[in-house]
Amino acid sequence: MGFFERSVEDMEAKRDVWGLIDRLLGKKALDHERATLALVKIGEPSVKSLLVWLKDDDWMARFRVAIALGKIGEPSVEPLIQALKDDRSIGWGAAIALGKIGDARAVEPLIQTLKDKDQFIREQVARALGEIRDVKAVKPLIEALEDESSLVRLGAAEALGKIGDKAALPALIFALMDSSPYVCEASAKALAKIGTDEKKTRDAVTEPLTERDFVKILSNVKSLVFEQMGFKEAIKILEKAAERYPNSAPVQFSLGVTYSRIAGEYKDEDAVRPWALKSGEAFKKAINLANRYGGLNDEQLAKARESVELVERAKHIKERKTPSIPEDQRKKIYADFMETQDSEFLSGSLQGIGGLSVSLNFNEMAKGLYKGADAAKDAAAVKITKKYGITKGQLSAIEDEGKTKNWPFKSVTRR
Repeated sequence: MGFFERSVEDMEAKRDVWGLIDRLLGKKALDHERATLALVKIGEPSVKSLLVWLKDDDWMARFRVAIALGKIGEPSVEPLIQALKDDRSIGWGAAIALGKIGDARAVEPLIQTLKDKDQFIREQVARALGEIRDVKAVKPLIEALEDESSLVRLGAAEALGKIGDKAALPALIFALMDSSPYVCEASAKALAKIGTDEKKTRDAVTEPLTERDFVKILSNVKSLVFEQMGFKEAIKILEKAAERYPNSAPVQFSLGVTYSRIAGEYKDEDAVRPWALKSGEAFKKAINLANRYGGLNDEQLAKARESVELVERAKHIKERKTPSIPEDQRKKIYADFMETQDSEFLSGSLQGIGGLSVSLNFNEMAKGLYKGADAAKDAAAVKITKKYGITKGQLSAIEDEGKTKNWPFKSVTRR
């Protein structure tokens, strides 16, 4: 100690706040903690002077002052909040102090500061809200998970984990696919704190987060999250996951299952159909990816194949349904189709027979007639579907119905 240097204890006794702040910001590390404790003992009279130093250019000075204000506690809250409203430039240090104090009065002012232009202020505000742990901060923090700064997204993910509100689960699953591996890891750890099985989720976390980790975590929290948010919203998560992990059979399998669940929410066939078709496509991809890269067990593969088969069968049935076409119209289409077949067959057969009659090869002539019948049917089908605006499946169903019910038509070949 120099000859003219006063002791921290002397300054504390004389309540020399400015002298103590000078020691707090000085170069001697041993003085920092002693000066902080002295300022805390003085309490409220220290606050106003400390606030001035939250604007200092030296971030370490701001940090030490913020810690001191945080340790002073409740007397610092209102002055910090007011200062935060008056001057956003103190936001970084004020956020540290308010987060350390943990007073709920700071939540709304901090939420407003979460929109600050400075990413470092936004990051520290997010962390402070996590320390206070008020559920009112959940929605703004969820929005912060989409901040342009990865630092802010990281702070938001960690804060949501500390608050522990299940409303954050869907957003945190989205954040598992963040471009920053640090945000992915923080989101996974937050899910571990909030999810139904913390150990399983925590054990799945590695650095960096892999596709396999994502699938493990998703399987752990999926039922809880998807039922909470609704399957239509959950699809957005899985579709994004399919983009992020295009070779993942488990992700495609989850897509197929979720599309099926959505289809099951409808009773109207037209509403069910698009979701069922999406389900079938997702299961097909899952099977193909599993064959190449693995990822599905035998039970999952069996379910995927069964689902694809059901969707394909439903598609075929749908194509063949004709109830929307009146019976009189179906009879007309049937007659027109059969007569057009006859006409096409007669025209093609005469040409074919004429070409073969020189050689008098009756076997080839017979083969030509069979081929001519198939060609005539195909040609007639093209004409009739186009003429009446129906599908080939519908035409096939009308043909079956006409033959079963023996509907009349004018046959050129049967005269």
